[in-house]
Amino acid sequence: WTETILKNSGVDDYFLWILMVINQKIFSCNDENLYTHVENGNNTSFDWKRMISSIMEMYSYVIGNTKINNLEKNSN
Repeated sequence: WTETILKNSGVDDYFLWILMVINQKIFSCNDENLYTHVENGNNTSFDWKRMISSIMEMYSYVIGNTKINNLEKNSN
């Protein structure tokens, strides 16, 4: 995640989860509320053009990633 930084923010968290799974990282969930998301009207989540750009950037990386393609081939 720190080696492949998305230029377009928006799907950063989703991208992190994908990278953790394909790199077989071990993780656990914490039930505590450690963060509160504050909406101020300028959030990327509400800017569809920026979100689509972020999704497309992540998609381009995922499609070209050898580990992901190998995992997909092995799962079939």
